[in-house]
Amino acid sequence: MDASSSGRVFEAPPSLAALQSWVHRPQALALCFVSDVYALRALREETNLVTRTTRDVFLLDHFPCKFVQLVGWVAGVDHKDTSMTITLDDGDGDCVLNVSVKLAQVELKVEKEKEKKEARTTFRSVRERVARPPPPQPKNYYVRPDIIVGDTVRLSGYVEEWMRKSDTVRQVVVDEESGSGYVLLTQMSSTRMPRT
Repeated sequence: MDASSSGRVFEAPPSLAALQSWVHRPQALALCFVSDVYALRALREETNLVTRTTRDVFLLDHFPCKFVQLVGWVAGVDHKDTSMTITLDDGDGDCVLNVSVKLAQVELKVEKEKEKKEARTTFRSVRERVARPPPPQPKNYYVRPDIIVGDTVRLSGYVEEWMRKSDTVRQVVVDEESGSGYVLLTQMSSTRMPRT
């Protein structure tokens, strides 16, 4: 049976440039399991001489995507200075996934210190009277989600893939600073102890 007799018209797949622009739309968010992230296939870009995989567009079955949404429980948390790594398990028994969370940076304004009045018995030199202290510098502070092992989270982020020695490493990156992803702690019953 050929394509003309079935009544279906087969079209050529869209160009890679069209797919790259489409995967950044909200409709391209793929709701999936952890094992689906590992099952994603990278699209192949073919030029005249070279065939290579692109790491910007992935296929979940026939659905092109770059951003995924996952729900699972936290199996591990690793805090770093500007990021944190969450090990996510969705309970399917197949695999776990490392999720890198790039933390949002907030500047804390430092209040100016009030000048201290010195006792009359102390004398300052002209240089000390004229010199001013340097203005206070704002401090960088990173907002950390309150996540511990055992929490249930829903997160959204983009799939990142790279080669390490002989294997391919894949993870999900949640970039809270740019707003391209989020981590939500789903509230369970009051079994969680309050933090001190």
